[in-house]
Amino acid sequence: MHSNPSHAYQEWSRYFHDHQLHDLQVLHARFIGHRYGRHAHDYFVIELVESGAASYWYRGAQQLAAAGEVFMLNPDEPHTGDPATPGGYIYRVLYPREQHFAQVASDIGTSPTVPFFKDSVLRTGPEQYEAALATWGEQHFSVDDVAPVRSRRKFLPDRQQ
Repeated sequence: MHSNPSHAYQEWSRYFHDHQLHDLQVLHARFIGHRYGRHAHDYFVIELVESGAASYWYRGAQQLAAAGEVFMLNPDEPHTGDPATPGGYIYRVLYPREQHFAQVASDIGTSPTVPFFKDSVLRTGPEQYEAALATWGEQHFSVDDVAPVRSRRKFLPDRQQ
């Protein structure tokens, strides 16, 4: 729920998916007051925080991912999501499924294996952040150039379990 109704007008989200890439889904969003209740996904979640910071409960502890950091979630693991700064956060998210990893393994000539993210936050330095942002930006643009926009406004309701 939004603690301040004016935040809803400052928040935005763009969600895309590409059928040609096995329905790869991406999200680029800014959240200030939006909070995700406890939930899980049946796919991986890999998020790059562009600015601000995100806080989330995961594996029994509160986690923090600041600008330039990546947080990664395995499928079917419950988590939450909250802004950790008054100005919220902007992030880019990839939602790969197991078949995406299998396709990459096949493309590079290795046996398909499904990853398991042991740690949830990948801390980066400034050089790695710039490289990650450029790469993720390219991935997002490649998907949103060909995929229909599902929504250009806040589209994910608060979910409580």
